[in-house]
Amino acid sequence: MREDTFVSKAMLKDMVALKVKKFRRRAGRFLVEGAVMVRDALESGWAVETIVVNDERRETDEIKAVLAQTDPKSTKVLFARSADIKRLSDTVNPAAMIGVLPLRAFGLCDLEREGALRLAVLDGVRDPGNAGAIIRSADAFGLDGVVMTRGGVEWTNPKVLRSTVASCFHLPIVAEVDEGELVEWMAAQGVKSLAAVARGGADASSVEPSGRWAVIFGNETAGPSESLLRACEGRVTIVTPGRAESLNVAVSAGVLLYLLAGTPRSK
Repeated sequence: MREDTFVSKAMLKDMVALKVKKFRRRAGRFLVEGAVMVRDALESGWAVETIVVNDERRETDEIKAVLAQTDPKSTKVLFARSADIKRLSDTVNPAAMIGVLPLRAFGLCDLEREGALRLAVLDGVRDPGNAGAIIRSADAFGLDGVVMTRGGVEWTNPKVLRSTVASCFHLPIVAEVDEGELVEWMAAQGVKSLAAVARGGADASSVEPSGRWAVIFGNETAGPSESLLRACEGRVTIVTPGRAESLNVAVSAGVLLYLLAGTPRSK
């Protein structure tokens, strides 16, 4: 049986620092908030070094169920006051549980496999909500991984993590990838690259790519970079009958990934 241990001021200070990008990188760790995130991390085989629980809410069924999944040898459980949990939280209404996880760094080599390979590429996507939603869609439609180029938001950003609703633990995310390296890797792996563009591409509803493909979703303002556009083997557009100028990149990603991967279509 675990003894009740409350988080110390020094521990709390180190954890609060993980809300800042440079300290996450320096420590090689990041925070996740909420029992669902911690549970899915554990169930997906991620190491959870520390769990901090709001002492006033420790007896809820959800909290007790997650704690029952932990191994005392590998996961430290600490308790904290509501005020301390609020310092760790990134939301207006803090969750009752915070997890500290070591960063797992994936490379392009981790995506290599025989047979089908379906990827989403986030090229300079900077909005955390959009990035998280695209990762969630990639997970929902059974993609094999997500690639994020340099210059966009990092996937361990608290708002990105929250927007993924734990999908970040279900598939590999390869971050900070150089565009030139990505182009060379896709060519070597026989991966057909398609750029999602607002207009001028092939009607997405009629595109049926081969078993090895990647769809590139660009920056919210500029779209995919010129270097990636030049390297792409095709461009796809969601044809819309309404008067809206364009779709939000996360909405576009959800629709495109559904069309390309999420539903079989008759010939």
